[in-house]
Amino acid sequence: MKKGSIVGIIVGSLLLTGCSTTNFYNRKKEVGITDRVSQKNDDGTTDKKISFEIEEAMFSVDLIKGWKELEVEEVYEDASVALSNMKNTIYYVVIGENKEDFESLDFYKELIIEQMIDEPDEVQEKEVTRNGLKGTNYTFYQAVDGIKFFYDIDILEGKEHFVQSISWTLKSKAKTNQDTMEQLLASIEEK
Repeated sequence: MKKGSIVGIIVGSLLLTGCSTTNFYNRKKEVGITDRVSQKNDDGTTDKKISFEIEEAMFSVDLIKGWKELEVEEVYEDASVALSNMKNTIYYVVIGENKEDFESLDFYKELIIEQMIDEPDEVQEKEVTRNGLKGTNYTFYQAVDGIKFFYDIDILEGKEHFVQSISWTLKSKAKTNQDTMEQLLASIEEK
């Protein structure tokens, strides 16, 4: 079991608590998306699919207008992909772990939630299916180093991996950003 991945959400959040500081913006490196597959929307805008690997399995998410891909090393090195929407202060990462290392999806979900959440009674939970990936969606508020965040997280089961699909924003922006966060979470798929 990679303990680093399990606590990765917390570490990633700590790194991003500087989301409103100039130092964080200066440290991150946005990378080009020119090698991604484009899709035309009905309104003429173009979204892109970002493909990424978890071990040897391929996954993808939509890169919706306003989102940028970040170098994962700048956010959390065990993540397979990292995205941000700086205009709306929303962040997204995917962390995957081999299913062989865990007893079951229920055990994995419990482990992740225990590590992440101070007040588990305040978690909203619902079963989801994201493009064939089944799991559970969790929404909750959590303070990290005095900064209050809203998290919208899916813990999903792929063919050979358990996947944490994690989006977060500042608490004050939760209502405004939740639809965009949900749209990104819904776009994950295993190829």
